[in-house]
Amino acid sequence: MTTQDLCSAEENKIISGVESSEENMRGFAMFLAEIYTQLEDSQGGRIRSLGESLCKVLLHLLGTDNETNIKAVCQLLKLSGIALDADCPAGMACAFERLRRVPGLAAVRAVLALRAARWGLAAEPPAPAAHAANDRDHECHTEMWYNEWLLARAGAGAVRAVLALRAARWGLAAEPPAPAAHAANDRDHVRVSAVLALRAARWGLAAEPPAPAAHAANDRDHGMLND
Repeated sequence: MTTQDLCSAEENKIISGVESSEENMRGFAMFLAEIYTQLEDSQGGRIRSLGESLCKVLLHLLGTDNETNIKAVCQLLKLSGIALDADCPAGMACAFERLRRVPGLAAVRAVLALRAARWGLAAEPPAPAAHAANDRDHECHTEMWYNEWLLARAGAGAVRAVLALRAARWGLAAEPPAPAAHAANDRDHVRVSAVLALRAARWGLAAEPPAPAAHAANDRDHGMLND
């Protein structure tokens, strides 16, 4: 199953009502937003079908009238809104029409202001300290939903492929060769855990705590085997 097939299947489960867990919906939306903004088609452009799927999922979340879902949508629009405005203007018009109905939420006001400032291309006033703290708290929750969604689907080849690409910083860093076809499932789980840890350290750009001694020893063993 390709990444697009996986996304299509997950989108259909959400839109049809088969997927009833809102945590899973938010986790999938985060996955979809990330690959939409990072993956490219054969011409070097964005994969528009992923953006269209993302708009449908965001509209579905907004339709629940759940405050947590609305805040999650605002967070995802900060990540992908500039691309969605270009690729899916009709879907974005619907999304922002719904967001304007709940102006009492600070997250909604912030994303409305960000879009009005052309997604940061125009001058934008800094968020008040209290709002910034709330944004950080919500980002932590979004990260938790995303990680849980990824771990629950770590056995899917398409998810593992995306995780490997992310571990290589979307192709900017050297990517290790794909594991042998007979690699054990527990090795896949270790790789997923390692990617999640690397992502938590902002892909190595933030300070990362040293690995425990046992893990460090395993890393040395793995390095000697590769040599």
